[in-house]
Amino acid sequence: ACGVAAAEHEIGAQRQNFFQQSVIDGNVLRLRRKLRQRGIACHPSHRCDLRAIGKLQQQITFGTDRSALADADLVIEAVVEDLAVKQAIFADLENIVRDDCVLASNTSSLPVSAMAAGLKHPERVVGLHFFNPVAVMQLVEVVRAQQSGDQAIATAFAVTKQLKKSAVLVVDSP
Repeated sequence: ACGVAAAEHEIGAQRQNFFQQSVIDGNVLRLRRKLRQRGIACHPSHRCDLRAIGKLQQQITFGTDRSALADADLVIEAVVEDLAVKQAIFADLENIVRDDCVLASNTSSLPVSAMAAGLKHPERVVGLHFFNPVAVMQLVEVVRAQQSGDQAIATAFAVTKQLKKSAVLVVDSP
């Protein structure tokens, strides 16, 4: 399962990006199977029709209650570019999610290593930078922080592949 941690005023934009990518129920890695289980057919191009998207919208809950992310396999932080805010969110999430949950940041300018510093499990933190507009741009940077473990990096690449995006590994920099 996958979740997006966003500020209350950003929920609408995150919801739009979510549906433009045809991601359902927070389950990125098993998207097609989940769609079939719910009786939603997608076109061979992997884009769902408008009726299917309407069904998806009824099945996904967006909000600012982070406790809903407790069982997530991956959480993507997508808030304002402020290191202190991102660190606080990751610290809070670490107390909510499972120990094996990957924490990703969509930052475009801040060091991911600094976000991971001080966490109990810094090895699970990666950067997952989607370029805007997300629905159009195919490139995603997978940022390896100093502490990023191989499993977190592998998960980030698996997610981008499932989303039909082109991922490139980049080294974290200040």
